[in-house]
Amino acid sequence: MKWNFEAVDDVNATVYDEKGNALQLGEENSLSHGGQGRVYEFPDNHDIVIKVYSAESLSDERKVNALDVRLDAMLRNTACLRNPSLAWPLLKCYDKSGRTQGYAMARVQGYVPFKALFGGKARVLQKFPNWTRKDIAETVRSFLHTVMDLERAHVVICDWNADNFMVNENHEVMFIDTDSYEIHEPGIRHLSEMYFAENAAPEILRDKSLLKRPRTIAQARFSAAVVAYQLLMCGAHPYSFAGEARDGTCVGSPEQNILAGKCPLGRGTDCQLNAMTYNLWSWMTGRLHNAFVTTFRDGHGNPCKRVSLEELDAAVAQFIREMGREPMRLELAPTMPKSDEWKQTHPRQVVANYGYRPEYGPLPVRGARPRPPCPIAMNYGAAYGYGRAQYGQFRGNNY
Repeated sequence: MKWNFEAVDDVNATVYDEKGNALQLGEENSLSHGGQGRVYEFPDNHDIVIKVYSAESLSDERKVNALDVRLDAMLRNTACLRNPSLAWPLLKCYDKSGRTQGYAMARVQGYVPFKALFGGKARVLQKFPNWTRKDIAETVRSFLHTVMDLERAHVVICDWNADNFMVNENHEVMFIDTDSYEIHEPGIRHLSEMYFAENAAPEILRDKSLLKRPRTIAQARFSAAVVAYQLLMCGAHPYSFAGEARDGTCVGSPEQNILAGKCPLGRGTDCQLNAMTYNLWSWMTGRLHNAFVTTFRDGHGNPCKRVSLEELDAAVAQFIREMGREPMRLELAPTMPKSDEWKQTHPRQVVANYGYRPEYGPLPVRGARPRPPCPIAMNYGAAYGYGRAQYGQFRGNNY
């Protein structure tokens, strides 16, 4: 079927099929709109939507031609067409002169964007009241499996904005805005210059000319690991830290910290996690710690060291198995860190923050000089690196 679009800038549009039958789309069919264009519900089939690009998006003839060719390549990719986790183009849409104006795709309903789960336990339970960290981990596995499906289909995600990945209560994921993906075919690669700075690989942030070249698997692995980490940490970014680094560097945006290589994970870092984020981190398994530290620290300047998606998936699977042995790993907001070393070396902080527990060992000798309790940051924005508010810095080991 071939559709023609008569008006793409107005809310109203007239659609024609290849036989010339007209279909009117009006404000009552409009579902959303943004910088790229407008999305309509198909009146006769509510499971289908039509994305119509705006005149501004179509003003550059070179970009329009590139989009046209990429959409053709996407329609040839049968593996992705059949993947139920992808809101993949089903057919192209045209204006009266036969110029590409958009495409039709399956409608996404009953899903929540990943970013809606960021901000701590309360945000997660607001969307999915019965979820534990196991549900989050299962979502991470679904996410990684879909990225691996794309990798096998020679497709690379370019825009790693967490709003472009969605999940339902059964841990089923859906990837949207797929028209920005790179499609690699024998002899030709259909490129995209889209990127999301907060989750981009450091080499892309340092050298924007790389956006004009094919994305690499190593760059995709870095960004996929960032999204997986954010999910497991209820929104915390792997390059966000508390207070000041030892070199006096203040908290910056995730993009700034990626560029500077300021990652608070693992031993020997010059910046630290706050207590709230540390608790979540500490209850991960050592294998999962290693996967993230290897990717974000060892792999920061050496892309070859970033772990594969298969390795990261296996680490998450082990984490899920360990949840059956240690129920605290299920918590979305653990009330204490796992590190026995931290508990034994900071007993007064343990009592002040979490209350006395016999398993923490004897209290300090009466009369000993007390240490000030370690405050737990309650400002989520600051804790996740999106603000400059002052809050306590956690000075225990991060690993």
